[in-house]
Amino acid sequence: MGGGNEIIIDCGAFSGDITMKFAQKVKNYAAIYAFEPDKTNIIGLEKKKAKIHDLHIVKAACSDKDGILYFKEQSNSGGSHVTENDGIGVVEVPSKKIDSVIAGGRCDFIKMDIEGAEWDALHGAKETIINNKPKLAISIYHSNEDMIRLIEYIHSLVPEYRLYVRAHTMGIAETILYAMV
Repeated sequence: MGGGNEIIIDCGAFSGDITMKFAQKVKNYAAIYAFEPDKTNIIGLEKKKAKIHDLHIVKAACSDKDGILYFKEQSNSGGSHVTENDGIGVVEVPSKKIDSVIAGGRCDFIKMDIEGAEWDALHGAKETIINNKPKLAISIYHSNEDMIRLIEYIHSLVPEYRLYVRAHTMGIAETILYAMV
């Protein structure tokens, strides 16, 4: 990250561990938008709010639509995820598009680790990505299909992106697509 006056979006903020690292590394950022639908994780984020200036907690799943989604809560495990239908441990949560939250404003960096919902969330960030060309750090390891389609989609939005893939652990877990102009 450039280190000056940046707008940062953290999709899948969990309890704020990565959000806190952003705040520590980029001292003079302008704002951080932390998307998190899990109510227990939101409590963790709210506890960090005093230590992170201009933290905007978006209490919603990051998606391709503004509305309601089914969500399987697995608080404190990092495995909470959007699901197709209701069932045991499934709740309804609001969903928001990055394009709606930013609403034509500036965005410099987007991190997404949302347990397989990256495809929809990237579609909900289409205008933001095209207009701002933010640096991206997108988890692509949640499905074999995502390893290809997320890369192709991002490249179709901004052909001039330089794309890098890095596995942060042995195997495919924690494999991240980085994009920058």
